[in-house]
Amino acid sequence: MKFNLQAFLQIILKRTGGWYIAVIVAAVQLIAFISTALATYFIQNNAQLSTAQFAQVSRLSIDLVLIGDALMIAWAYFSHREANELLDYWSRNKTPMSNPEKELQAWKQVNSLPLRFAVATLLVAIVGEVVPILYQLYFIIHATFDQTIYTFEGSLVVTLASGLLSTLLLDQFMYPARKILLPKTFEAQRLGVTGFRLWIRFLAIAMVLIAVITLLLAPIGYHHTALATQNKGNAAQVLRSFQIQAGLAILVAIIYGLIFVWLLTRSVLGPVEQIAQALYAVERGELGRRTDVIASDEIGELAIYFNRMTENLHTLHETLESQVRERTARLKATVGVSRAVSAILDVDRLIEQVVNVISEEFGYYYVALFLLDPTEKWANLRAATGDAGRVLIQNKHRLEIGGKSMVGSAISTRQPRVAMSTSEEPVRFDNPLLPYTRSEIALPLISGDRVLGALDAQSTHEGAFGPDDVETLQTMANQVAIALENARLFQESLQSLQEMRAIQQQYLVNSWKAISDKTELGYTIGELDSSEEPSKLDVPLTLRDQMIGEISLSGDDEWTPEEKSMIEAVATQAALALENARLVEESQSTARREHLVSEITGKIWSSNTVDGILQTAIKELGRALDTDEVTIELKVEQPK
Repeated sequence: MKFNLQAFLQIILKRTGGWYIAVIVAAVQLIAFISTALATYFIQNNAQLSTAQFAQVSRLSIDLVLIGDALMIAWAYFSHREANELLDYWSRNKTPMSNPEKELQAWKQVNSLPLRFAVATLLVAIVGEVVPILYQLYFIIHATFDQTIYTFEGSLVVTLASGLLSTLLLDQFMYPARKILLPKTFEAQRLGVTGFRLWIRFLAIAMVLIAVITLLLAPIGYHHTALATQNKGNAAQVLRSFQIQAGLAILVAIIYGLIFVWLLTRSVLGPVEQIAQALYAVERGELGRRTDVIASDEIGELAIYFNRMTENLHTLHETLESQVRERTARLKATVGVSRAVSAILDVDRLIEQVVNVISEEFGYYYVALFLLDPTEKWANLRAATGDAGRVLIQNKHRLEIGGKSMVGSAISTRQPRVAMSTSEEPVRFDNPLLPYTRSEIALPLISGDRVLGALDAQSTHEGAFGPDDVETLQTMANQVAIALENARLFQESLQSLQEMRAIQQQYLVNSWKAISDKTELGYTIGELDSSEEPSKLDVPLTLRDQMIGEISLSGDDEWTPEEKSMIEAVATQAALALENARLVEESQSTARREHLVSEITGKIWSSNTVDGILQTAIKELGRALDTDEVTIELKVEQPK
């Protein structure tokens, strides 16, 4: 079973809560103490302290290390109060505390902890441990100068190596705390990244490794060179001792180097791998994916900016989807209104359908349509939704054009009027039947150069009419205006057509009545057998919905549908033929009359005297009209 360090640290955080930072500091100091004990071997070998001297120095070292660790634990707890408080709250409630100021302070504290810990550890180690040990060694137990120098160099190795090791471990162990204390806002996240920069980490590791190797090998080489000079007879033994100690020093340096590099790699590659996995998830379309901000360096900033980018992408995606849904709904509503207005040519039905469709599609509290009266001084309510609309129509509600109402203002200015908050709109009719109105829009109904009226919509929400809503509703209003104009023109055309049909029918009746009065138009063919009951069929001769005659048939057998259809077709063609014949006769009569008038006029104009003109006129009229007597008299009366 693979050990998961982060899961283990998460369990510790849940159990310790606000004591987590102090516990982690104690843990890394314990690990550093183990490496300190390992380094005492080199101090003893290089300094060649006596057993008594080494015992005294060891006891003092342990006491000073314990005191220094206690001070560091106390410092870790009391200097991170905001972080401790938020971690304690999280461990008890399993949710982060909502306090922006404390979130930012805690985030800064947990990110800057490794850096401040490294500085504090170095000061405590040098001032509180190395200096007192050297003082005891040189002034109290009277060690030689070389022994004191060797001890100082060994103490520096221990201080640098253990300090760097504990700092890198502390940075790793703070990952769960950073994850929990991450602020909600981008600015707070960015401002709180105050940890070790990457270049500082690489430089510190390189310098510590160089210092460790130098401080380990240089004293060993110097010490054994001095021994070889003093004891020339034991040169071989001194050489073997040098080789052993130099090999162990190199091994320790390699071990420390590998540990440092592994910790550095973990601190860099861990967050980078998480970011890479998050990028792969975003590529698959998981725009809600976020990466944990577990680093306090440039990679931590990269993770913060990555989360900000994915959040913006997710918000943009959601916004676009929302806009698409809203625009689809508006388009659907527009299409619904267009379908309704294009299919209805009756003005009253059209107006009623428009207000109902807009109210249903957009869910508005109230929708009404006003039309101008003939005087163009008032806008009369023609259709409205709800009980309030029914009462207003019964009361013949109307608004003055240009008065203190949004409808009147929209008609007079030919511009939409929008009240995002009705309580702040100065030009508005406050209808007591609509007490829940919070926003309103009035749009003029314009067709060409004419304003026909206005469309009014009201909502129970403030700010319900945004720019897109205004544009959509104005488009609908324009469609309604065009439909109203078309309906009006259609009604006028229909009325004109009906008048023309009435005139034409009267003309047909008068024309055929005049013909029938002059001549008896009726024809009969065949003889009926009186011994049997005849089967009769009457088919009207219809011309433009006016009956001008009838065909009556009688026979011995019942008339079949095919025969009836044939007779009706013949009757239709006969009616058209009769009308054509009448029109031909009428045209010929008119032509003869005009020809006769033209001849008489020509003969009259050929005479040059008054008497000749009168005689010619009488003679030609009498001959043309075949009259027995024609009289013509000139008589001029004096004006009264």
